[in-house]
Amino acid sequence: MALIEKKTVRSSFDRAAATYDEWADLQRHLISDLMKILPERRFDSVLEIGCGTGLLTSFLEQEPGFRNVIATDISFNMLKKAGLKTDGKSVSFIAADAALLPGVLRGKFDLVISNSALHWLMDEFAGAMPLLFELMLPQGVFAASVFTKESLWELKTVLKRFTGDETTLPVDMFPSVEDVRNVLSGSLAQYHYKHLSISKTYPDLLSLMRVLHRTGVTPLAGQRPLIFGSSGVKRIEAMFNEMCGRVRVSYDVVLFAGTGVKESRNPSARGMP
Repeated sequence: MALIEKKTVRSSFDRAAATYDEWADLQRHLISDLMKILPERRFDSVLEIGCGTGLLTSFLEQEPGFRNVIATDISFNMLKKAGLKTDGKSVSFIAADAALLPGVLRGKFDLVISNSALHWLMDEFAGAMPLLFELMLPQGVFAASVFTKESLWELKTVLKRFTGDETTLPVDMFPSVEDVRNVLSGSLAQYHYKHLSISKTYPDLLSLMRVLHRTGVTPLAGQRPLIFGSSGVKRIEAMFNEMCGRVRVSYDVVLFAGTGVKESRNPSARGMP
């Protein structure tokens, strides 16, 4: 990812830190889904990648099965919010770009976990993930929820009709479902995953755009700002109603948990269904 794009992502989440918790219902819901795919065991050292405002961090701190949590994020403002949710005794925070963590952190972890964050690696996803898997201890677990570029296809469809050309959204730079599967099958000795399509309905277009903006999903460097005007809003809502019957979008998510970094010389290692 270009440096200017990373700065844009950091700035977007710095701005969204104050509003994120109020609007992050989907990200909050995915925490329970993520917990369901974890093995039932104690984790004595935990690394959280992309902790945001600490929704997952505070959960990990309160649960007895998770100890010695290190939470990381690229956004300083998000880390400040996360710090307010913990007692500061069993959780420590590090400001860092996820792609650079293998060179920043010393030691390995029983559990490496990430909720609704790793898709922001964007074009670095395929190269960075195998290195992030190396942060697991030999018997450690890596678990994550990742939004894919198939998300918001309804919004992308109506915007294409409205503008007459392809409108680029941040999700277009997220990994695809196939990208996630390829990383898992190429890097982990064992894994399992769930592919979810979560449909959300909104009262109107502005409500949808407000949720995206206030959770940090804003145009990246070089992407056209989504400014429509009142007549444009009405036209786009009419297109949504024609296509979906209402303003409705789908969020495409892959959840996975895996263990054992696959050695390239071991061709027999494969993922679990």
